[in-house]
Amino acid sequence: MKNKIAVTSICLFVAGFFLFYSYNVKQSKLKLAIEPIYQENKVDDQAREHLQRGDTFYQKGQLAMAAEEYKLSYSIGGPSKIICGFKLVEVYEKLNRYGDALSFLDEMEKPSWSKDDHA
Repeated sequence: MKNKIAVTSICLFVAGFFLFYSYNVKQSKLKLAIEPIYQENKVDDQAREHLQRGDTFYQKGQLAMAAEEYKLSYSIGGPSKIICGFKLVEVYEKLNRYGDALSFLDEMEKPSWSKDDHA
C-alpha cells in the first residue's frame, strides 16, 4: 500500500513538473509572439501623439510647430504616415515654403520597403 502511494506521488510530481514546464515554455513563446505586436502598437501610439499635437498647433495657427510634429509623426511611420506627410505638405504651402513642399512630395513618392510603409 505504501509503495502504491509512493509511486502515485512520484507520478503526480512528474506530471506536475511537466505541466509546469510546458506552461512556462508556452508563456515564453507567447511573449515572443506578442512582443512585435506590442512594439508596433507603441510606435502607432507615438506617431498618433505627434499627429494630434500637430493638429492642435495647426488649429492654433502655430504652423511651424505643427510642421515639426507632423515631421516627427511621419518619421516614426505606422498607419498615419501618409496622412502626416500630406498635412506637412499643406503646412509648408501655407508657410510659403513651396520648395520644401515639393521636395517632401518627391520623398513621399519614393518607394520604401519597410513594413511600416505598407501597413
